[in-house]
Amino acid sequence: KCPVGDNGFFEYSVLLRGIAEPDKKEDRPALRGVASNMHRLKESRGTVRITVVSGHGFKIQKRRFRKDDIPDVYCRIAFESSKDWRTVTVRNNQEPVWNESREFPLFSHGHFVSVDCFDEDEDEGDDNDVLGGARVTVGKLLLASGPCPIELQLAGKPTGCHVVLKAEV
Repeated sequence: KCPVGDNGFFEYSVLLRGIAEPDKKEDRPALRGVASNMHRLKESRGTVRITVVSGHGFKIQKRRFRKDDIPDVYCRIAFESSKDWRTVTVRNNQEPVWNESREFPLFSHGHFVSVDCFDEDEDEGDDNDVLGGARVTVGKLLLASGPCPIELQLAGKPTGCHVVLKAEV
């Protein structure tokens, strides 16, 4: 906390990455406080369970001379530097339900959960279509204290498609 004015204060926290503990020979005064608190940056605050609950707003792609394409939706979820995971594909559904969870070590509420959604193409030669993606902090998901709809974006623009995520400590 840092005082501001007569009765106010400014509260902040700092997360440092990529800073090594100083050698004993080169113990610089400016880094003493950082070095003494480095152990706290490495400690886990427990685990967080991230759940991909469901999605909605996915659209049927109209086609000429062929059957309309109802999306076969799956998600790829990444949590900070952990290995990402892929949900199962929910076939022919505009409102898929996954209810898939994974647990990760929690070091900071500021860590990001990234989710990207795809329409799986059954043809071997076709690439899966990107439906959109989003990033949200674990803190925001925890503050929602339940399912939290996140709007997907594509090329920086909202898609109208949402993925519902949930985080539990």
